[in-house]
Amino acid sequence: MLKRFVALFAILCLSVVVGAQAPDRSHPPQSGPPPTLRLPAIQKRTLSNRLPVWIVERHEVPVVHVNLIVLSGTGDDPAGKFGIASLTASLLTEGAGSRSALEVADAVDFLGADLVTNAGSDASAVRLNVPVARLGDALPIMADVVMRPTFPQDELNRIPRNQEGANFGFPYCHADGIPDPDIKRPNPCAGVIMPAALTGPRRPPCSFRARVNEYRMVCSGFSDAKGSWKTICTLSA
Repeated sequence: MLKRFVALFAILCLSVVVGAQAPDRSHPPQSGPPPTLRLPAIQKRTLSNRLPVWIVERHEVPVVHVNLIVLSGTGDDPAGKFGIASLTASLLTEGAGSRSALEVADAVDFLGADLVTNAGSDASAVRLNVPVARLGDALPIMADVVMRPTFPQDELNRIPRNQEGANFGFPYCHADGIPDPDIKRPNPCAGVIMPAALTGPRRPPCSFRARVNEYRMVCSGFSDAKGSWKTICTLSA
């Protein structure tokens, strides 16, 4: 009996090995039927201030995405101030309501949320991603960012009007005199106009794209950033 069992076990193992070693590679495997795309219905509402609200419900994950879209972006930058929309969007979370930039970031992190802003060519956006249970706490922060940004002057190293084209270090010298470890040249920080203030690691005051026009744009000051956001909201109302 034992011999029969051993022989049967050996045959089964051999069959498995032979089957595993000889897959059919003569043609690609046949694909199955395409899955049916079922999109949730879009519920459309309008607030009392005529702001349209679109709601798409999916309950698989307890997370809420709130996107505020304003129909104006970098394509609406005024002549000679290219980059103002990008700068403005970057500054929205750098101080809003009664919170400083760090307080905004801490409040959002405490809720396990993400709050980001950006400006595209034809639209700007403020986007909130937050657990459902914390939505009520996160919406007031988002409202401050949208309606009450403070555009604090200490969040940007302002470039005086008479220093356009001056040496601000990029890309050879960073922060308050730190030579770049990879892009080298003799005396990289010589003659560099140092920043007015440092915000610390991992807290860039703006998301500059290292474009000359964006650096020139800074010369116009924060009044342009404030005016840009008011104009964007007005155009999109």
